[in-house]
Amino acid sequence: MKNLIIILVLTFRFQLLTFNSFAQAPQKMSYQAVIRNSSNALIVSTAVGIKISILQGSSSGTPVFVETHTTSTNANGLASLEIGAGAPVAGTFAGINWAAGPYFIKTETDPTGGTNYTIAGTNQLISVPYALYSANGTAGAVGPTGAAGADGTNGINGTNGSTGATGTNGTDGSNGAIGATGAAGIDGINGSIGATGTTGTTGLLSAGTAIGNTTYWNGSQWVLNSNNIYNAGASVGINTGATPAASAYLDISGTAKGFLPPRMTTAQRNAIVSPAEALLIYNTTTQCYEGYNATTSAWVAFGCIGCQLPGAFGTYAASSIAGTSFFANWTICADASAYFLDVATDSGFTSFVAGYNNFNVGNVFTSSVTGLAYGTYYYRVRAINACGTSANSGTITVTINFTCGGTLPITHTVGALAPESKSVNYGTVTTSLSGASKCWITQNLGSTNQASSATDTTDAAAGWYWQFNRKQGYKVGPTPAWTITSITETSDWLAANDPCTIELGTGWRIPTQTEWTKADANEPNASWDNYTDAYNSVLKLHAAGYLTNTNGAQGNRGDAGFYWSSAQIGPNGWNLVFSSGGSYVPNNPKAEGFPLRCLRD
Repeated sequence: MKNLIIILVLTFRFQLLTFNSFAQAPQKMSYQAVIRNSSNALIVSTAVGIKISILQGSSSGTPVFVETHTTSTNANGLASLEIGAGAPVAGTFAGINWAAGPYFIKTETDPTGGTNYTIAGTNQLISVPYALYSANGTAGAVGPTGAAGADGTNGINGTNGSTGATGTNGTDGSNGAIGATGAAGIDGINGSIGATGTTGTTGLLSAGTAIGNTTYWNGSQWVLNSNNIYNAGASVGINTGATPAASAYLDISGTAKGFLPPRMTTAQRNAIVSPAEALLIYNTTTQCYEGYNATTSAWVAFGCIGCQLPGAFGTYAASSIAGTSFFANWTICADASAYFLDVATDSGFTSFVAGYNNFNVGNVFTSSVTGLAYGTYYYRVRAINACGTSANSGTITVTINFTCGGTLPITHTVGALAPESKSVNYGTVTTSLSGASKCWITQNLGSTNQASSATDTTDAAAGWYWQFNRKQGYKVGPTPAWTITSITETSDWLAANDPCTIELGTGWRIPTQTEWTKADANEPNASWDNYTDAYNSVLKLHAAGYLTNTNGAQGNRGDAGFYWSSAQIGPNGWNLVFSSGGSYVPNNPKAEGFPLRCLRD
């Protein structure tokens, strides 16, 4: 409940009676108080409780009289009562010896009408009511009443004031609306027709004289004939002088002048938007006439003024395929200055494998491509010289099958997953540790080499670290900058975000929680008891540590190993953990950075 502010206005009205000296003074005093709430608003027409105390000697003196009242405020918030007429609590009002002052009046108020008095105030009675004071002393003689004085005369009326100045005129009011337009008058009579003017001169152009006539400006006037341009409707002839060939839309005839197509640089040619099939230009960069092949989306040179494009290819064949290497013999015409071998992972040659250009020059050469991962590759050869690039050779398709147990060559490129570019030959092994025969890499994803011991602390053996269900890998540092400190999603590691699949190829993935649990149990052998057991297994797991979720700082390297699984539980992810004292599969916050081991189905 809000506190109330009680503004007490003490109004003492002393009942002074002009009785004779033997009359008794009334034993009470009038009291009034204005009561307001904490917002300074009047409390009107409400019951209030008031406690009155008469204190002798000081504001904290001994009460000689105490009484309580219950009264109501009026419409103006005023509460009125008579001190001495309330419910007695201590002493009597008649028993107060007013001559033994000073006296103080203490008021206590309950604005709810009860006896829980929350507001108090004390004021000194400066003058003791005469009648009450006299009631305690010897009564004096009553003096005679004086005669009433005569009424005074009325004062004279004052003079009238002068008239004030006239005010200025007000502004004119706005004009009223325009009245309606009157009816139109009747039309006047037409005037007489004027005289006919003289005939103008004949224009420069006259009607055609033969089919195909067109006009041209000969320097002084427009001339109409069919000698310059013949327009037959469905075909046009230039300098034909007669109907153009029916099989041609444009027929140009002459022996003194030639035909010039649009001439432009290679950059200007490439800026042409959506060129049409067979669009022809002259390329001033290569000095070749070129036509557009819409099927291959390429400009093809068919006649060069300054040089000759390389000739057509001869034979091409794959001579051998061994492991991850590819060898092929190509026979090409001798007018090339360089040969380019294109290796791609799709038949449209949009996803090229880097690093296989500028092979030896000659009519016959052998190309060798090594270090490829398993999969299907597409090969073609192009020849170039100063004039341009030849048409592509035929395409050879080669599939390299991966065999577990050897090395898996992978080239990592820095980007949304790899924190650095590097080429790694991953070791692989087939094992049933996870409950079924799977192919595992024997070093961490992103590592340069396999760990040399269970407590190897090198970056080369540790590799990269990942947060749960995130593609981005981190080097110790961290690199790139650490930005995620909390992951609250409730999702397993999505296949689209699996770094093992993205970096190593189709079939590779992160182990499940069940597979780590079975590997830790090492069925049918004894379970791993520490990081030494984990390292001594065929997987060569070691204590690569982790990156803390707060800022990516490296911790526990050489002391403990942490490896994510692809399964989650609430806000955490399941992972394999081992140290010098144990090995188990718990769960940890997803924002921690742990290494990855990959397996292939």
